[in-house]
Amino acid sequence: RSFQEQASQREQPYLELRPFVLDEGRQAYEQRQQKMSARSANIPWSQLAPRLRELLRSPLYLHLFHETFKEQTRPPTDLDESQLLDAYLNRLGEDLSCITDRLAEIGRLMYASRQPQLPVAVADEWVSEWRRQHGGTLRVVKLDPLEELVAASLLLRPAEEGAGMERRLAAYTFTHQRLCEQVLLRELLRQIQPRTLPSAEELLRWSQHAAGTPEGVQPFAELGGALDSLAARLAAAGQGDTLAVLLDLADDAVRARLLGTALRALRPLWGKTDEGEPQAAGVLAALVRQGSSAIECGERFNRSVQEAQRWLNQAGFGLTAAAIARGRVTVLSALVAETPQTVDLQ
Repeated sequence: RSFQEQASQREQPYLELRPFVLDEGRQAYEQRQQKMSARSANIPWSQLAPRLRELLRSPLYLHLFHETFKEQTRPPTDLDESQLLDAYLNRLGEDLSCITDRLAEIGRLMYASRQPQLPVAVADEWVSEWRRQHGGTLRVVKLDPLEELVAASLLLRPAEEGAGMERRLAAYTFTHQRLCEQVLLRELLRQIQPRTLPSAEELLRWSQHAAGTPEGVQPFAELGGALDSLAARLAAAGQGDTLAVLLDLADDAVRARLLGTALRALRPLWGKTDEGEPQAAGVLAALVRQGSSAIECGERFNRSVQEAQRWLNQAGFGLTAAAIARGRVTVLSALVAETPQTVDLQ
C-alpha cells in the first residue's frame, strides 16, 4: 500500500501490521527472546500481567517493551500504553544522555507552534550550536544530537518537498505518532510539575489549544493524543469535576475524543453492580451534573458520550454502558423539565 505524503506530494509505501491475536503475541514475544536475546527481556510471557499481554499484541509495543526491558528478569508493574512509551524514552535517555533534553526542547517547540515536527531551520541552529560547543575531535567520533535521535529511530530525516528551484528540505518528523504524542505529554506535565494531573482550567486551555476553529485553524491531533492519556488518568483518579470542564469546550471532535477516552477508562473500575464502585460512578455523576446545568452543556454531553456508550456495550462492558445511558436520560430529563418548550434537543 501507499499514501500521498503532504509535504513532498509523493507516493510513500507502507506496510500495515494488524495486532496479533493473543497466542500470536506470545509466539512473537518468545521468538524475539530466542533470536535477539541480547535485546530482549528475560521475563517469561506467563509472568506478564494480563493487561500488559493485551498491550503487547501490538507489534510496535512488543518491540518497545523488549528494547526497554532488555536483559531484565523481573516483570514490570502493570504498564499502560503511555507508561510503556515513557519507559522507552527514559531507557533511551540513559543510553544517550542528550536525548532527554533535546526531546524536551522539541516538545516545547511543537506545543508552541502547534506542529508535530521539528523545522529544518531550527534543527540546523541546534546542530551549529552543538558544533561550536564541542571540539573537532569529539565531532569526529560522536553523532550530533539530531543524528542521535535519527539513529535511535525516534526521528525521520527530512525529505525534500517542492519542485525545481523551489525544492527544499521539509521538517524532521517522528517515526511514530504515538512517540510524538508522548513527547507532547511530557511537555504538558512539565508545565504543571510537580503535579501529575491538571486542574480544570489547565485541561480546558490545553483542549482549546488542540482544537480547530471555524476560522480554519486545523486541529492539533497529536496534542489530542497526549490529552487522551491525561483524560484516562483523571478518570482513574476519580477526577470527574475536572473532566466536566470539557463540556465548556466548543469543539465537538476534541470533546468527544477526550470524554470518550475517560469513560472507556472506567470499564475496569466500574465493578460488578449497576451502581458501580464509588470512585468510577462519581466521575460519571460529575459529568451528568454539569450536563444537566444548561441546554448547551446537556447537548454537548449527549453528543460526546454516544460513541463511548456504544463501544463499551459492544466490548462487553454492559454495566458501564448502561450507566452512561441512564446518565443521558437524566440529563435530557433535566433539560426538558427546565425548558419544556424546547423540542429540538440534540
